[in-house]
Amino acid sequence: MIMKETITVDGKEFPVSTEKSDYFGLCPNCKDYSGYLNIGKANWMVCHDCKAKWLVGEDLFSSWRYETEEDWEKNYEQIKAYEEVEPILPTYDELSELGQ
Repeated sequence: MIMKETITVDGKEFPVSTEKSDYFGLCPNCKDYSGYLNIGKANWMVCHDCKAKWLVGEDLFSSWRYETEEDWEKNYEQIKAYEEVEPILPTYDELSELGQ
C-alpha cells in the first residue's frame, strides 16, 4: 500500500510517497534501508540498523537545495562512522517488469 504524506518547505506542501523501492539498492546485511541523507549535492542511502551507507549519486534528489550547511554537517556527523558498502541492486529484469 502506498501512503501519501506531505512535507512543508517554505510554507508550501509537497507530496511524499512512503512506498519503499530497491531502485537505489538495499543494504547487503539486512536487505532493507532506512532512507537517504544529503551531504551537499551528494545523495547517500543509509541503513541505520546496520550502520551502512552507499553513495547513489549527486543532485538526484532536489531536497538538498532546501537544506543548509548545518543540515549537511548534521547528516555527515550521523553517518561518518558508517561502513560504506556495495548495495544489493535490482536486476535488469526486475526493473523491466516495473517499466523502468
